[in-house]
Amino acid sequence: MLSSLILATLLNTGLDIDNSVTTDQLAPANNTVIELTANNRIRIKPSANNRIRIKPSANNRIRIKPSANNRIRIKPSANNRIRIKPSANNRIRIKPTANNRIRIKQ
Repeated sequence: MLSSLILATLLNTGLDIDNSVTTDQLAPANNTVIELTANNRIRIKPSANNRIRIKPSANNRIRIKPSANNRIRIKPSANNRIRIKPSANNRIRIKPTANNRIRIKQ
């Protein structure tokens, strides 16, 4: 259920997502491929220019919350880099909840 909520937020579709919604119904206009993989994982693959844009709505916050073992893993494929860049003069703020630490490891 949590992964469905995260997917709905990332795609900004406004759909009431549950297990009955198929990936074809979730695909946005730019033909992004959404794969629901094993172990409750969601894979979003871009097409064409190899960019995924995650854009918040309303109060300008994106919240991605892990389930179970409290880890969020963002991993590029092959030798691609991960680039996190704000638009305009916005700042990027990565803040843990409670006493959790943020670990960025190469």
